[in-house]
Amino acid sequence: MRIFLSYASEDRASADAIRLALQDDHDVFFDREDLPPGGEYHARIRRGIEESDLVIFLVSPKTLDAGSYTLNEISMAEKQWASPDGRVLPVLLERVNAKDLPAYLSSVTFLETPGNLPAAVADAVHRLAGERRRKRLRMVVPVVAAGLLAAGGVAWYFANRGDPATRTGKDGAPAMLIPAGNFTFGDDEASPIRQLYIDAFYMDGGQTSADGGGMGKGRARR
Repeated sequence: MRIFLSYASEDRASADAIRLALQDDHDVFFDREDLPPGGEYHARIRRGIEESDLVIFLVSPKTLDAGSYTLNEISMAEKQWASPDGRVLPVLLERVNAKDLPAYLSSVTFLETPGNLPAAVADAVHRLAGERRRKRLRMVVPVVAAGLLAAGGVAWYFANRGDPATRTGKDGAPAMLIPAGNFTFGDDEASPIRQLYIDAFYMDGGQTSADGGGMGKGRARR
């Protein structure tokens, strides 16, 4: 998964530990310090969120301070996804006042653990990735099944339609279907015996028509 890690600079140590736990299996957008200053900084952050599959939002008092850039990032995420479910994973680093939390996060469960936090985050991300794969499969399987049924129907039609045993030419004369097959010619004296594969064709008296073409007098049309 492509993951955007949103955190306050004071929580960098926790963010770095989480990044290390995720980087082997996921693409993590992390180091803001490597971004250029000015307008390009904001554009890169916005693009990083738009291109991500998941935003991990590290929650602490510093994250929710007025003027914290993390609030801008969660606002960008809200513009990207109307619902944070499956898209934003809030991770509680420290207890905060519930009224200070962005309203956008009120519908999602916060991750909180007394154990190893990076391991817990990695496990949560693993489960979210699995749910996304299953959701994609549920969407793709019916489409693939419909395609296979359609292809099978077309194949059945062509396999079973056959060619009529007789056909009437433009002059009204009936012709018989001569099946495709190998034609043996030669006598091993004047010419060697050999075989030639001939496509199916229609024939009546002196008129022949290659299978699928119109009838012409005294010759086969392919």
